[in-house]
Amino acid sequence: EVAKKEFVASGDSLVSQKKYGEAIIQYRNAVAIDPQFGEARWKLAKAAEANGDAQTAYREYVRAADLLPSNVEAQLKTGQVFMQTKQYAEAKARAEIALQHDPKNTAGLILLGNALAGLKDFNGAVSDLQEAVEADPERTLTYANLGVVQMAKGDTKAAESAFRRAVELQPRSVEARLSLANFYWAGSRLSEAEVAEADFVEHLQVGDQRILLGLSRKRLAGALDVLVGVRMAERAQHRADHQRIVVHHQHPRPVGRGGHRRRR
Repeated sequence: EVAKKEFVASGDSLVSQKKYGEAIIQYRNAVAIDPQFGEARWKLAKAAEANGDAQTAYREYVRAADLLPSNVEAQLKTGQVFMQTKQYAEAKARAEIALQHDPKNTAGLILLGNALAGLKDFNGAVSDLQEAVEADPERTLTYANLGVVQMAKGDTKAAESAFRRAVELQPRSVEARLSLANFYWAGSRLSEAEVAEADFVEHLQVGDQRILLGLSRKRLAGALDVLVGVRMAERAQHRADHQRIVVHHQHPRPVGRGGHRRRR
């Protein structure tokens, strides 16, 4: 009993130093002593994820959640892992367990709504996401998720309202602005999509390259100009960042006549 706790304490210390590989060894030592030690498995999963070992993290998150049914965080994290692997029924089950212990947990309601959407139960998904909105009306992610589900359901008016509300809550959120732009593209509302993407580009920051995959070719060129300009300024200041900005854009949308990129 003492030894396994000492291994966990040692692992915690190593994690605080970001020595995840060494921490993993310590947590595994604890699990070897007691395979039913849920806390050790939970921490092992988090350390493995931080260390880039997705397979171990996935396995240990599930085991930890099984051993810690009252741990809401563990249930929600495992549910999110199931969502990423499109195991919607399992994600739904984890969300329900979490909500049994914390019925108004916003993250749990969002997880349940997204899982139901994955199961094509759009009415149930909308209901749970609307409940999440009521529980935390200032959370931008909830509105963005609600907009996606409303789109899938075919209620474009409600979807637009949700996406717009997300932008209103966090005007500087590039994810919220891109979601709104993509909504307009999906509905072939091209002029509105152009405006929304222009707003999106204006709010880009270095580190947002992953979001560029959703841009039209025209706005992609402008976004690259913004990112390159900021990156050059950082290089001049720090002289240590030699990473080049690389954007992989496989499926650009039509940009109108000529199809040329236009620099800002």
